[in-house]
Amino acid sequence: MTQFDEASIAKLKVIELKQELEKLNVDIPKGAKKADLAALLRSVTIEAAKEEHDSLEEANDDLEGDMDDLEADLKAVKEEETASLETENNASSESAPDAKVEEKKVNGESIQDDKTESEEKVVKAEVKEERDGSIELHADTADLDAEKKDEEEKRDTEIGDPPVPKDFGDIRGESPELAPPPIKKRRENPSHDSNRSAYRHSEPRRRSDYREKSPNRRAVRMDHDPSWDDSRVQISPYMADLNLKITESNRCENLNYEGLGYCYAGAKATHGVRGGKVCFELHISREMPTKHLHPDEKSLYWCRVGWSTGMSDLNLGEDQGSIGFDSHAKLAYNKKFMEYGSTFRRGDTIGCFLDLTDPKLITVAYTRNGKQQLTDDGAETVTYNREELGCAEQSAFYPHFLIKNYSVHMHFGRRSSTYNDMWESSPKALRDYTLIGAVPVEERIAGPKESEDKRNCSVIMMCGLPSSGKTTWVDKFMNDNRAKHFHMIGNESIMDKMSICGEKREKYSNKYGTPFEELQSKVMGSVLRIMERANRKKRNYILDQANIYRNGHVKKMGPFEGFHRRCIVVVPSDEEYERRKQKKQSEGGRKITNENMMKWKAAMSLPEKDDNLFEKIEYLDLQEEEAKKLVAKYNEEGDAFKKIQDEKYGRSTDDRDRRSDSRTSRSREVYSNPPPVLYSNSLPGGDQNAQQWQDYYKKYFECYGQYPSSAPPPVVQQTYSSGNGNAAQWQQYHQQYQQYYQQYQQFYQTAQNQQPPPSK
Repeated sequence: MTQFDEASIAKLKVIELKQELEKLNVDIPKGAKKADLAALLRSVTIEAAKEEHDSLEEANDDLEGDMDDLEADLKAVKEEETASLETENNASSESAPDAKVEEKKVNGESIQDDKTESEEKVVKAEVKEERDGSIELHADTADLDAEKKDEEEKRDTEIGDPPVPKDFGDIRGESPELAPPPIKKRRENPSHDSNRSAYRHSEPRRRSDYREKSPNRRAVRMDHDPSWDDSRVQISPYMADLNLKITESNRCENLNYEGLGYCYAGAKATHGVRGGKVCFELHISREMPTKHLHPDEKSLYWCRVGWSTGMSDLNLGEDQGSIGFDSHAKLAYNKKFMEYGSTFRRGDTIGCFLDLTDPKLITVAYTRNGKQQLTDDGAETVTYNREELGCAEQSAFYPHFLIKNYSVHMHFGRRSSTYNDMWESSPKALRDYTLIGAVPVEERIAGPKESEDKRNCSVIMMCGLPSSGKTTWVDKFMNDNRAKHFHMIGNESIMDKMSICGEKREKYSNKYGTPFEELQSKVMGSVLRIMERANRKKRNYILDQANIYRNGHVKKMGPFEGFHRRCIVVVPSDEEYERRKQKKQSEGGRKITNENMMKWKAAMSLPEKDDNLFEKIEYLDLQEEEAKKLVAKYNEEGDAFKKIQDEKYGRSTDDRDRRSDSRTSRSREVYSNPPPVLYSNSLPGGDQNAQQWQDYYKKYFECYGQYPSSAPPPVVQQTYSSGNGNAAQWQQYHQQYQQYYQQYQQFYQTAQNQQPPPSK
């Protein structure tokens, strides 16, 4: 019989436990769980070990009895031989002369002793032959006791003490599929002093294969998501955000390094239902480390759980056909939020119940640790019309959740699951609901799954100047192709995932603690992290960015080799572009400065078919010939503007950015030795010097890349080198600075009646 210890029994699966019990001819009770089977196998193992131990003791006793009998027989034989030898010696001594006897005695030996020893040797040889055939015997009692002792020690080592049964308490807690995961202690790394997250090492940056100049490029390694099993309900790896990590045991957590710690991550289940009363549970197991985020951030942890249709997007509660219970005590549907229930956090288990018995109505209910949640009016359930949610009558609903900096464990149940298998017992009014995993397979609706070949997946790259209408086209395209489940990757999509209760982060509002500039600085890094994961998953993507640089086309589309790659070029006419810019700004979009616009126009390039990056290139507004002429005009305008700026502010034409010619960017310094100048929010000298101060601000911005923030200090005398041939420009700049500063001193004395700070 195979010996099992505690560790080996715990590693066995349910099927393996049943097989071992069947080998032992043990009757398996109906409906037994893994904990019951493990306890049964453990008890059978203990009983078998005890029986084997008893049988070995009986065999040992029999062995000792046989040895005693053989020793008695040996002793009797020895006595008989001794007596016969004595008789023979007496007879020979009487007949032999005395001289012979004395001679033997002089030599110190006795005939009797020699014959006795010889006979003993013969007996020992016979006993040894008998021992080799069957049982080991020794004429010497001390050797027998030593051998017996060695056998007992060896037997004790092999058998060991029988295992003591362990009291496991609640049987439900022994099943890894049913037991909520233990609450782990929150890790303290990384700290606010570091910009790096503790999770960076788990997702290392990978060098994309398109950087290799060798024609024999290695294939991009695809991620292995949890395998699809139509017999059970699990978290869908296809209907999930890219910043979400999913395991086979229905556990998941969002990526939170860099700016992704401010973003949501959501997913749906693999199967849904069209009717009946179903439910599932979500357990918040632990909090992710957040010390690398801004210390004033107020929305570090968030969770929303509920139901949605297959055509709704992954923002639960903010799209049509989805309902979600928020961890901040709100019920969300179609971007509408109402007060509901109580807040929940780490360690809580949320039960989600859905009633679809009425084909025109949708009724939902929620529990927190077994206690039913109520509305402000005291209602236990909330009912919606399908038209109110914007979903069709035959739409299937799937379990759906949305998390931020949480690790959760989902419980969908199994085919044999009953009400008693729920983690938290529910009120009597909800006990007629069935876990969605226990719904018969023929009544469940399977959702979409990942394609077997990435050739069936599409990647669409947008190309056009900012505010040219790319996002508008993407929103319409995604709404018309919901069944394909496109994932939008871009700055706007990351900012949307940072929204709180449907409210986008605003530039002039610091409602949730983190400054808007801090969030914007994290957006590009978050997009790059998403791009690194996107090319390893077989899904459909839309890259919603400007994508006007030629080297950017190669860097972004190269890793998607093998996908169906398309490019959508948006180049409207000048009049239409100005109209779209004004509309974007009126809706709260950023204002584009003339300098940034000229920089983009100078560097803009359109994709070419000869690049072998795209299988299809489409032009939306102007057609290809007209678009190329307009882009050439943009390049000329941008180059002319840059030339004027170089001549006016002393930029070296040798170190210019020749992106329009060589399509490569070079880093250069605008000024060789810029002075530390600052300015005041008010314009010294009044309106008469407004134009001069405006020029001054512009020069400061050209020098430092940002506008100054306080009053100017005294003029600092510096020696400017002529290494770059800018001595004349620097001298003129310094004279203007002295002139402006003298005007500021006069204004400061008049307005404040104080002496200006002394000049150094």
